[in-house]
Amino acid sequence: MATHCDHLKDSLVEKVVALIRSRLAPAAQGSAERLWRAYYANVSPEDILRREPEALYGSVMALFAFARQRLPGSPKLRVYQPGPEQGGWDCEHSVIQLVNDDMPFLVDSLTAALQRLEIGLRLVVHPILTVLRDAEGGLLDILDGSAPGARLESVMHIEIERRPAAANALLAEQLTAVLADVRAAVEDWFPMRERLRDAFGELAVVPAGIEPAEAQEARDFLHWLFDDHFTLLGVREIDFDPADGRIHVDPSSGLGLLRDPGLRVFDEGRDLAAMPPEVGAFLRRPNLLLLAKADRVSTVHRPVPMDIV
Repeated sequence: MATHCDHLKDSLVEKVVALIRSRLAPAAQGSAERLWRAYYANVSPEDILRREPEALYGSVMALFAFARQRLPGSPKLRVYQPGPEQGGWDCEHSVIQLVNDDMPFLVDSLTAALQRLEIGLRLVVHPILTVLRDAEGGLLDILDGSAPGARLESVMHIEIERRPAAANALLAEQLTAVLADVRAAVEDWFPMRERLRDAFGELAVVPAGIEPAEAQEARDFLHWLFDDHFTLLGVREIDFDPADGRIHVDPSSGLGLLRDPGLRVFDEGRDLAAMPPEVGAFLRRPNLLLLAKADRVSTVHRPVPMDIV
């Protein structure tokens, strides 16, 4: 049931639509209006009712201009303080704007990064748009439905506590690194699942010296992981060499966050002899399956220490 606040929000939306229709060239009005209607469709009335139509128009036009050029496959992100010289609209907060291919984990990964950096969130707007672009990444149209060649894009407008302008470039760099991690995990999701399938397939034959019950338990656990009970973030192949006491990484085997062979999940490094005795003993245990917590906190999805299987 619509409330009084909902009706006020609808009225405010239409006021901004009127500004779009009166100020933009006819060719741009349709895309801008569709962006605006999606922009605040899921925002609570309380978050926008105290704002003037001019300010709301300015924010969506700034994002519209920012989204006009982007090549698929790479994010476009900026952190800035709106003002007359920065898009022509004022905001009491600093603003993060993002245009990216639509994919899982974007909102929770970025908001977790801001919380980890102790930056206060004030507003998150996240429409998912159906977009047509030309071969150079130029925006052709924002659509209501699907069309040949159209792609889904995540568009974000995030307002954070006001920050010094000098800090914005570093924050943009930190958030872009998080987006790269999200993309790596999402792009390699299916190859990682295939590696997991291969792992429990190898256990169809019980290895010598392993009890059948232990092998069955390992198979059951890997099947449970495969059945969407675990968020796969990275996979790599490693070898423990008893001759030199070191952990060797196959540099061509990494997927997801572990594409980089130099990325470590344990702070102790890869020399078993240099590790604390209990860690070295744990890694040398002749078990089919080992579970541990990484020293590294995940930058994707949930900001918690990653599980190692």
